[in-house]
This record gives sequence, C-alpha cells and structure tokens, in this order.
Amino acid sequence: MYESIHSARILLRGDERCNPRFTQEPEYRSDGASTVTGWMRPDSPEGVAVKPALPNLPFRITIPANAGAAEYQRINVEIWRRLQKGESLWGLNFAPPPTSPQSATGAGLLLGALAFGAILGLAFNSKN
Repeated sequence: MYESIHSARILLRGDERCNPRFTQEPEYRSDGASTVTGWMRPDSPEGVAVKPALPNLPFRITIPANAGAAEYQRINVEIWRRLQKGESLWGLNFAPPPTSPQSATGAGLLLGALAFGAILGLAFNSKN
C-alpha cells in the first residue's frame, strides 16, 4: 500500500542546528500550492550543544504547486538565511499569487462595456 507524502517532508531543510518538524497536515489551495506548518527544532548535535538552549521556532510556509528540487533549494536558502539572522519563518510565501476567476470576469465585463460604449458612440455619430 502506498501513502502520499508531501514533498516538504523530504526536501525542506533548516540549518546545521535546526530541523523542521511538522505539526499539521499540509493545507492545499485551489491552484495546487500548499502551506506547511510546524516548528524548527534545534535537535541536531550542533543545536543541542548550544548553551543556552535554542528555542523552537514556528514556521508557516507556502510552497508552489509541483515544486521540484530547484524550487526547494531556493526555499531552503531563504530559511537558512533567516535562521542565521534570527528572523521569523512565519508566513513565508514562495508561491505565485492565486488568480481569481472574479478578476478575469471583471476585466471581461470592463472590456465588454468599453466595446458597447464604442459601438453606441459610432451609431450616434453615423446618424449626424
């Protein structure tokens, strides 16, 4: 029997001190992007050796749909950089913004209204 595992569980990394530990199942958006949530825990030998103990750092990261190794390399570099500088890992978003059908419909309505106005303008100008 096969079980589907999110690619972040395999490819997401921390730094030499911290490793990701997931606390929730991934949340999927309609465009296929997913959000993973958990803690970066200092549970490597280097992380455990640090005194005073390093805190667990919460993370919430949005991963693009069909992210491959190259995309995870970019994500992991940013995570590493933030861990080294002590910056937050909450709310990182690497996915392109979702496109909403409403914005496409709104643009279509605007274009239709402009075309209708142009036709009416031509019709009134041709009678004069």
